[in-house]
Amino acid sequence: MKVTIEETGICEKKIVVSFTAEDVKERYDAALANYRAYAPIAGFRKGKAPAALVAKRFGHQIAKDAQETLEAAGWRKFFQDYPEVQIIAEKGAAKRNPATLTLDQDYEVSLDVVTAPVVTVPDDPVAIEARKVVVTDEEISQMIDGMLKRAAEFADAPEGSAVKAGDLVGIAYSATLDGKPLDEAVPAAAKMAKSDDYWAVADEQYSFVPGVGQALVDMKPGDEKDIDVAFDDKNAPVPELAGKTTQFHVKVNRIRTQTPAALDEKFFKRMQVKDEAELRKSVEHNLFHEKSHAEWSRRQAEAVDKLLEKVGPVACAEYEVEREANRLLYDAVVRQVRAKIPEDKIKEGRDQLAAECHEQARKLLAHRYLLKAVAAKENLSVSDHEASHELMHEAYRHGFDSIKALAKHLNADEETMLNAARDNLLTEKAVASILLKATWSGEDADHAKAIVAKWDVDDLENNSIFTPDELAQEAAEAADAADAPAAEPPNA
Repeated sequence: MKVTIEETGICEKKIVVSFTAEDVKERYDAALANYRAYAPIAGFRKGKAPAALVAKRFGHQIAKDAQETLEAAGWRKFFQDYPEVQIIAEKGAAKRNPATLTLDQDYEVSLDVVTAPVVTVPDDPVAIEARKVVVTDEEISQMIDGMLKRAAEFADAPEGSAVKAGDLVGIAYSATLDGKPLDEAVPAAAKMAKSDDYWAVADEQYSFVPGVGQALVDMKPGDEKDIDVAFDDKNAPVPELAGKTTQFHVKVNRIRTQTPAALDEKFFKRMQVKDEAELRKSVEHNLFHEKSHAEWSRRQAEAVDKLLEKVGPVACAEYEVEREANRLLYDAVVRQVRAKIPEDKIKEGRDQLAAECHEQARKLLAHRYLLKAVAAKENLSVSDHEASHELMHEAYRHGFDSIKALAKHLNADEETMLNAARDNLLTEKAVASILLKATWSGEDADHAKAIVAKWDVDDLENNSIFTPDELAQEAAEAADAADAPAAEPPNA
């Protein structure tokens, strides 16, 4: 018995298992002996029938059994001899020569497969720049301004005011097409033909028909205007209006303008703070946490990218790249559809989007295999308990009290979800192990070192890393020790 591997492409191989005629005869004789011991033959007690008679009666089944056991032994030898070869997919069915097992002939079975790339992780650490996280007064003020705008309320505009962009405008309108009322000219558009009390937004983006929202700007209560509205295939509310121009006679009845909230007691109560100073402190804390999380995410990405630079190109099989790119393309198109991007625009940009997805797929696969190699080198693993614990946290975040309930809600298989959680945790551990060995530079290097130094290396080696809350606590302790804020690492 011999196993050979032929390289047929990037991460593509042909595995050939060869058997001599002697190997074939040995397996056939073993199968024949088994049938002779147990197969019923009329006129003979079990195990006493002549071998030639058993072979004649059950020859086809015996040959099939011998073939299966022979091939099983061959694949076991392959996995023993080539443990580094990880099969991703099979390309077609196995090929056999001859097609059926034949005594006194050599036998060969081959299989074309797609394999994972072999990644060798270097021992030397990566260098990571730790940028200092700073929240400025200007950023705090900008955040508060946004909060005030979001808390704005609409109120009747002062008498004599004109419509401004963004105002709510109470209008009466009637539409015609070629001089006929719109509901008569196009019955399908009857619902939009007229209204005595309609609230429109003086903003083209939110206009109920093209051009009307913008045309309302500068009008005052009592003003009237005729507005021509041209419909095309994209903006026509009913197909019958496509390519037609309608006339909307509009009269402004009322104006409600948006007034930003004020920094007053009412607003402070709404924000659950006592005064402006406490509000600014709260905003500063939230901004610091948000920017710290982003900075630690950047550090992790930098660590993986720099390690990948040391490793060099990780070439994956085109089969796998294509599969990953198709998944990314599908997700991207679904997002475009949900964002109500016109179908012709989606088709127009499909080729460029597909190329971008292919490039992204290559990078994702390279990162994925690098981190798998790191996990293997560091002997990292994820227990069933850890995976279940992680998935339970996910269930709680979605408002469910069990993994089963979450799986039902997502219409997913529990085992598949557990495997995904296991993969995610293993990736987190691999990234954490890179950070543990990294060298740090930059303005925040000392704080970064202080935080990472508190990670328990033994726990990491025993397949355990901190939860996000524990990481935040580590960051807080490091900040207290340095008497200055330190960035909070997110879950790796």
